[in-house]
Amino acid sequence: MDTSRISSEPTEAPGTSTSSREADGVLAAVRRLPLEVFSEGKLSVLDEVLAPDYVDHSFPPGATQGAAGVREIVSQLRTTRQTPQGR
Repeated sequence: MDTSRISSEPTEAPGTSTSSREADGVLAAVRRLPLEVFSEGKLSVLDEVLAPDYVDHSFPPGATQGAAGVREIVSQLRTTRQTPQGR
């Protein structure tokens, strides 16, 4: 199992056969999203941690999926956050 990426594939139930090391790898990948992608703007991390077939089911119909879709959202949020209020 490739634990360096967040997959859209179903995972095994907790406590079945996922080792502690695999779980740590998944947690490390998940932690990189808010820390490196959203806070620091390191969009290249998305290609490292998201599976190529990643689908975000919270995106509206017709929205770009995969790392490209998340990249669009992050870019929009970071641009909005950096725009001074009241302009």
